[in-house]
Amino acid sequence: MKQRKTGIELLRIFAMLLIVMHHYAQIGCEALMETNVVSGEKIYMQFFFLGGKLGQNLFILITGYFLCMSQRRWGKVLSLVVQVTTYSVLSMLIVTYCFGGSLNILTIVRHCFPLVFLIYPFATYYVLLYIFSPYLNAMIEGMGQKKHKELLLIGAVVWIVIPTLTSENVGMSDLIWYVYLYLVSAYIRKYPVEKEGWNRAGKWSLLGIGMYGLTFLSVIVFDFIGLKIPAVGMKATYFVSQNKIPIFMTSVFLFMGFIRLELKANKLICKIASGTFGVFLIHMAPLLIPYLWNRVLKVPEYMGTNQIYIHALISVLMIFTVGVIVELIRQWVMSIIHKGIEMVATKKQE
Repeated sequence: MKQRKTGIELLRIFAMLLIVMHHYAQIGCEALMETNVVSGEKIYMQFFFLGGKLGQNLFILITGYFLCMSQRRWGKVLSLVVQVTTYSVLSMLIVTYCFGGSLNILTIVRHCFPLVFLIYPFATYYVLLYIFSPYLNAMIEGMGQKKHKELLLIGAVVWIVIPTLTSENVGMSDLIWYVYLYLVSAYIRKYPVEKEGWNRAGKWSLLGIGMYGLTFLSVIVFDFIGLKIPAVGMKATYFVSQNKIPIFMTSVFLFMGFIRLELKANKLICKIASGTFGVFLIHMAPLLIPYLWNRVLKVPEYMGTNQIYIHALISVLMIFTVGVIVELIRQWVMSIIHKGIEMVATKKQE
């Protein structure tokens, strides 16, 4: 196992924690986030909200970094399909038998084919990116470094600079954005920065932390301006979108830092990281969302109290921990099933 892999897997864990934090603020405290006031509680929730799109960007950058230099395996595609479908069906069972919910036929059909019906849009685009990766790689290999750089620059103007300056997403969709991030990480992998001083993890990481801090500062500034101009306050998280300049730059800077971390192989970190996608699928199951945030975590009950600060931290850690454990159990069960199938196949051949 390469030393850098541990650093990248650590980044994967960090990215998923950011995503869970974002959803706590977005879903659990939606009413608070939409108020045009300035309070410690709101600023705290805005900090949680800040990292969601950053986490998704990092996830795709990591994916592109590995896929651009590897071969597509249909077994992996099947594994992803099974993983997503398992959690989609599991969410139906939990809602029905644990919370007494009722489901109609259309809901059941949609959740049996979650990738087709976009039950998890991010998961669908993630699988599509994996499926089309060989063709993206062929395009990358054929265009060479110069054309690759030109494509990234043109894409940056159209899909990053213009949306940041005008709020208009020209021809943008999540899938197009993920393809662009794939091209960015592929460029980083194929043409690494070799200038003296720029091959250190610390420098890139500090740039990322600094940009993240400036982005958060913009949120607070917009909040206070909003006290005088309400329309500005309602746009406090304007620069937090996935393709706005601050979040994109933060994503790239942190990614560049973590891939340069020289860490010894750590099985625990890699094992936890292998469960992160499961964390996403569990806590973002559409059927479970209202039950998780309102009945299990009871977030609304803590809004407006001093307990919200510690409750938010504990909730995020609990969701992440339980999610990883459930996913590792699922992986263990699948490994047993896979071994059983192999044994049956072997006996038939004999």
